[in-house]
Amino acid sequence: MTRPVPNSKYLTTLALQVQRQFRSGLPGASLLAATPSSNYSLLLDAKNRQFFVLDRAGGRILHPLDIPPRSRQASDFDDFVFSPSGNTVAAYNSRDCSFAIWSLDEGRLLCHFDGEGEIPGRIAFLDEERIVTADSHRLSTRNLAGKEIHGTRLPEETRDLLMFPMVGADPVLVVVAVVQRKNLGAHIHCFRIIKGRIDVRAEGPYRERAQSPRESKTIRLRELLNIPGSTDNSLVLCDEEILQISPASPDGIHLEEFRTRVNAINPQKGTFYEGEITMTGRHCLEIYERELHLVDEHGRYRRVHCFPLAVENADWRLEGSGLEPSW
Repeated sequence: MTRPVPNSKYLTTLALQVQRQFRSGLPGASLLAATPSSNYSLLLDAKNRQFFVLDRAGGRILHPLDIPPRSRQASDFDDFVFSPSGNTVAAYNSRDCSFAIWSLDEGRLLCHFDGEGEIPGRIAFLDEERIVTADSHRLSTRNLAGKEIHGTRLPEETRDLLMFPMVGADPVLVVVAVVQRKNLGAHIHCFRIIKGRIDVRAEGPYRERAQSPRESKTIRLRELLNIPGSTDNSLVLCDEEILQISPASPDGIHLEEFRTRVNAINPQKGTFYEGEITMTGRHCLEIYERELHLVDEHGRYRRVHCFPLAVENADWRLEGSGLEPSW
């Protein structure tokens, strides 16, 4: 499902402006990524072959981004992540399992390097000079030229992970990972990493394995977000459980069920808060000012009450009928 993002009301408005503004100069262009940290946004042309850097303040296209030579087309890259200043961007190519970093000031490709391709590719900027990448159980901290500074190994049974950098003199990297051992269910773990070393490791919620040979269950980490003003004491984690049920006969129907769960993490301690929200179906997180909402596939919003979590064992509740956003 399409993921609403923090400040998505602003991004939706920006996307419509792009479509109107460049209808003649760059017909069919679409907004690919943007950040409030700078005036830069990324556009994708109608043929999915080229990225362009948009200067929102001046309302003009500055230059294209250099595409790595072996990449087939620009749309092979996804999961764009901006540096804190918004002047550098990185992305993952899921087709050839590679990472790329660009300078938006010039559109220049700073580096392009291979990953492992074992799990979905993830990226996080520690600061303006260092980036952490992962598409396996090994995290790689690199400079913007692609040279590795150090590596950090998580359990080999890691099936998915998300990263959130806590900016500071010695940046702390909070990593949440799905660890699924053979013939067992999956545990969600939290790792607090400083200078490439695991400082804290905490075991969190447990997800039961499939109960029948006809069933298969996959846990996907969807989002690890902060609510402005509460980053020091809480991060919000959204994960999705996908249950696939094979038919009993060749002409039967293949079933797929979704369940969404939301938890909170104390990034200072690297531990999970107690309490969990569980909802049937697919949902994503939406943050507006300091309110947290769950959004379903039909765009219906429900506000999460008693958030951000300021104390342990806080009481979580869902409010409203979920028909309309609260703003």
